[in-house]
Amino acid sequence: MYNRVDRYDPYVRAAIFYEYDGICFHDKKPLNFREMELDHIIPKKLFEKGNEKELHKLLSRLNLPVDFHRDCLCNLVPSRRVNNNEKGGSLYPDSILLNMLKITKEKTPNIIKRIDL
Repeated sequence: MYNRVDRYDPYVRAAIFYEYDGICFHDKKPLNFREMELDHIIPKKLFEKGNEKELHKLLSRLNLPVDFHRDCLCNLVPSRRVNNNEKGGSLYPDSILLNMLKITKEKTPNIIKRIDL
């Protein structure tokens, strides 16, 4: 559930797209598969060198394992480019992150079945 997936793999992308019914996670508008981006709930920048302390604090607060990978299925959601760019590297408050992660955790088993990991 928290292991890395290849977010560029067409099977991974398709599985995520279909599990979320082709809808943008952020604005709930229909997505075009070719234009879909995969947005990181916990921003990529927190996984970069120099941000280890902040990342570990956040993972602890969210009750996530220390080996939580930035490109795991629980951290990737379908997004329209405009929403992904608008969010950028911003970090949502913990309460919102917990709600988002609850949704992605529920969807992850079905995504795994779709891509047969």
